Amino acid sequence: MVARFKKFKLTATIDGQTYETYFLAPPDHYAGIATDAGVEAVDPDTIEINMPVTKVEEILKSPLGTRKRVKVKVGTKHKVVNVVVSASKTLTFDDDVLGTTYKGGEIDGISEPRTASFF
Repeated sequence: MVARFKKFKLTATIDGQTYETYFLAPPDHYAGIATDAGVEAVDPDTIEINMPVTKVEEILKSPLGTRKRVKVKVGTKHKVVNVVVSASKTLTFDDDVLGTTYKGGEIDGISEPRTASFF
């Protein structure tokens, strides 16, 4: 049976202080863009697997992370995927991932959601 969610670690540096928080996401959600988003998958064989999980909603309310909408062109259709980006990587994320391959297509647009909904 395949796991529905995988634990990820978001690392943010704010005012010289490094913060780490853990959250759950689908296993392939950050494939190819994890480093650019400041997120890394937690290895199940390490002690980090036992760290408490923070809700994505709480991360987005804190100064540690923001949400970006990644627009991916797959063939002739477009997909939109919401991702959490570390506060340390927010300014460089857009330029770093534009044109890269993600979820079977090419990233051709990035925006910040204008609604207050959380995923």
